[in-house]
Amino acid sequence: MAVAAVEENVSRMSDGVLALSGYGIDLRVDRGHLIARDGVADDRREIRLSRVQPELDRIIVIGTAGTITFDALQWIHDVEAAFVQIGYDGKVISTSAPKGRGNSELLRAQALVSASAAALELSREIVTRKLEGQLAVLERIEGSEESRHALETYRDQVQGAETAKQILGLEANAAKYYWTAWRELPIRFVDPETVPEHWRTFGPRGSPYSAGNKHAVTPPNAMLNYFYAVLQAETRISCLKLGMDPGLGIFHPTRRWRDSFVFDLMEPARPVVDDYLLDLLEDRTFEKDDFFENRKGVVRVLPPLTHELSETAARWRKVVGGMAEQLARALMEIGGGGSRGALAKSAGSTLKGQILPTPLSNEYRREGRPKGDRKRRRKLQKQWARNQEWNERERDGALEDVDYEEEILPGLQDLKIKEIAEATGLSISYCSAIRSGKYVPHRRHWKTLERIAAS
Repeated sequence: MAVAAVEENVSRMSDGVLALSGYGIDLRVDRGHLIARDGVADDRREIRLSRVQPELDRIIVIGTAGTITFDALQWIHDVEAAFVQIGYDGKVISTSAPKGRGNSELLRAQALVSASAAALELSREIVTRKLEGQLAVLERIEGSEESRHALETYRDQVQGAETAKQILGLEANAAKYYWTAWRELPIRFVDPETVPEHWRTFGPRGSPYSAGNKHAVTPPNAMLNYFYAVLQAETRISCLKLGMDPGLGIFHPTRRWRDSFVFDLMEPARPVVDDYLLDLLEDRTFEKDDFFENRKGVVRVLPPLTHELSETAARWRKVVGGMAEQLARALMEIGGGGSRGALAKSAGSTLKGQILPTPLSNEYRREGRPKGDRKRRRKLQKQWARNQEWNERERDGALEDVDYEEEILPGLQDLKIKEIAEATGLSISYCSAIRSGKYVPHRRHWKTLERIAAS
């Protein structure tokens, strides 16, 4: 559903994403409008949203200090937007998905595949796609020949892996070489002498304060963690909209404290995010105030840069949406007894003659509609084409001077709806609305309606 800003001073919405940050963030409803306030101290910002153009797709809250009311959550749900909260450390705290359809058949297939031998084949395909994406990124980095050779070797070894654990190990080893090629990549600052020396390069991907990549100690790593958090939120929303379980992992073992399936689906999309960050590092000169280093040395991204990074949600939504739909098809194909390797098939594959819809990418929007909807759409398209053809011709007998409501509509009241439909070729329901005065038909029908009304 469409939404627009009625009043706005500093807060902004870009690509359907509204990012809010600061202390005392407030989301509430006032007289049917969503009021969003954010900022720090006296530097407060406010935006008022109503249910008109342009569209609102995501509200991303950065931080943990603030309030949101129940009616605000209801308002967001009603306009089919999603709410995302990301902590200052780049961790996804919560997500709420827009309206989606439950799909028991897909959930059953997901559960069956995750516990079957087919999960190994899907894991191979997922990791292979990721490694191929990383190889494409490394082509842009000078001096990465050794890393590229290592990734090619691990990619080939993935095909012979016999367990998901082996694939995880190969993927982890490849990651070490991949991020080694990034270490010396520079990040430019307006005044480089004012920032710590280790801020001026990408640095090690790992953090001395965690076993993984959290708690970044350089600005590029902090931005990458933030991008991945937005990608994670978008991936979870995609899973929910398609009716899949975010926690039922295939490649990553299922754990009750994480969305394992979300991390499965994120893997092939990560190199796309990396490529975007590489563009950012090449094209952008940053300010010292874009980042903050706490007493432990952990670096965090600050507003307004966080808002800019949040606005990439629309980009990642498109990337992961198509991947989610394709993986859903693979699950249905394998769960329904189809051949393995289904992930490598085209996104328009079918299961027992049924074309599965693509509500996220809309790539197969027409085919995904029920048969009745497709038939109705074809008929509407023909009617629209006839109207356009009539508009382009000379309007002989177009009754330009006729007052439809005064001279034609009264004569239709004594006609049967079926008579109007047979004369015009329009549907029974539309002709009923014409006779009641709810709709005014296209002018090309006026002469016909005048004739049958007078007969």
